[in-house]
Order: sequence, then structure tokens, then C-alpha cells
Amino acid sequence: MADSPDFPEHFERDLIAHAVTAVFRSAAACEPALAPGADVLTLLPDLPEPGEPGEGGPVIVAGMAGFHGEAAGLFTLHLELDFARLCAARLQGVPPESLGDAAINETVGRLTTRTASEFAHGLTRAGYECEASAASILRGGNFSMEPLSHAERHWHHFDCDEHRLVADVMIRWLA
Repeated sequence: MADSPDFPEHFERDLIAHAVTAVFRSAAACEPALAPGADVLTLLPDLPEPGEPGEGGPVIVAGMAGFHGEAAGLFTLHLELDFARLCAARLQGVPPESLGDAAINETVGRLTTRTASEFAHGLTRAGYECEASAASILRGGNFSMEPLSHAERHWHHFDCDEHRLVADVMIRWLA
């Protein structure tokens, strides 16, 4: 395993922010803003701890796409179900209440794949060949992911149309 390249300060954060902003601006018609000081993996600070769906915690729709090349890892987007439904409605041009779980999952998968691809292209533009895979979807209210050994973890909160979006990136440098 290689050490993390000597990037300028905040390189990964800026690359993640660019990828999220570019995709959500064009596909979901919203303007995500990097939330200042959000350094823990929670979606909304005043909600109770996530629990089982229906037990007071938010239902989260998480899209996960891997990336590989000179860096390997997992790019995960966490959206509350209501925000995922809103993004799906905007992308498909239909009322939110008309969408079922399959359409919402498909949209989160598409948003995640596009965002992870934009992140991987940013690494390639910086001189580190990398490409992303298609996304998988996970739903729930009480799950956590642990990074691989020797992987760096970056998570960033974005505020978008009064909703919270979390980008969680685990990256391991191979080159």
C-alpha cells in the first residue's frame, strides 16, 4: 500500500465537493453547499440516533459505488428518504408522491454512480488513473460502515434545499 499523495491541503474535500455539487446541480436541480464544521457522520444534528425504520430514526437511502486504479475505495452518498424522493421526482419530472421505492433506489444509484465517476475523473485529472463502478443501494436506519485497514476516510455534509446529504469516501492509495 502506498502513502497518500502529497496533495495540497483540502484536495480531497474540494474534489468531493466539486463532484457532489456538479451532479446534484445538474441532475437534481439543487445547489448543495458544503456545511461548515460538520465532522461527524450524522445527517441532522437534532434528530435522535438512527434506529430501525419506524422507530424514530430517519430512513436513509445510501448509494455506494466503488472506484479503483491508483486509488481504490468506496464512495457513498447518504440521503434521507424524503430528500431521495425529492431528487427522484426532479430527475424524472413527476410528483414526489407518485414514486415508489424502486424509482427512488434507481435515482440514488444514478446520482451515486455519477458522483463517484466525477470524483474518479478528478483523481485522473490530478494524475492518478482511476475509474468508478456502478452503484448499489442500501436502505435502513441503523447501519454503519468501517473503513478498510490503511484507508483514509473523508465525510462531508452538504445542505441542499433544507435537506442534509452526506458524502462518505473511503480511499486507499495503491500507487
